[in-house]
Amino acid sequence: MDSLVITPHQGIGPLKLGMSPQDILTAVEQLRAEAQLSSSTPVDITRETVGHLTCIRYQGDEFFFLVQYYQNRAVEIGLDGELSHHVPILLYGLEVFHLQAEDLVNTLKAHSTCIYDLEDEQLSTEYLFPQLGLRLWREM
Repeated sequence: MDSLVITPHQGIGPLKLGMSPQDILTAVEQLRAEAQLSSSTPVDITRETVGHLTCIRYQGDEFFFLVQYYQNRAVEIGLDGELSHHVPILLYGLEVFHLQAEDLVNTLKAHSTCIYDLEDEQLSTEYLFPQLGLRLWREM
C-alpha cells in the first residue's frame, strides 16, 4: 500500500461512509494486509451507543479507527496518527499527520470555511470544515 487517501464525503482508503460495521471490519482487515501490518492478534473492537449513534473502535497495534454509525451505516470515520508511521495518510496530496496543524488548517481553508471550538484559532483543538465534511482534532 503506497498511501491511505482521505476523500471528503467518501471515506478513508477502503473505509467508506455508508458501510455496515461488518463491511468496515473487512476493510480494516484488508488495509491491515495491504499495509503489511501485524496481524498476530485480532482487531480489538469496542462498541458504545450514545443516543441514536453507535460508536465502534477498531484497534490494532499500529492503528486506531473510530467509526460512528447511524442505522447501522457509517456516518463518520476517524483515525489517529499512529498509522502514519507505517503508511502516508494523504488529504489533497498532503501528509496529514506530518504537517503543522496550522499549515494543514490554512490549506484546507481554501476548500471550506473553518469553524473552531474556541474563540482563538491558535488555541483551538477542533477544526470543522463543513463543505468538506471533515473534522480535525488535536490534543492541547
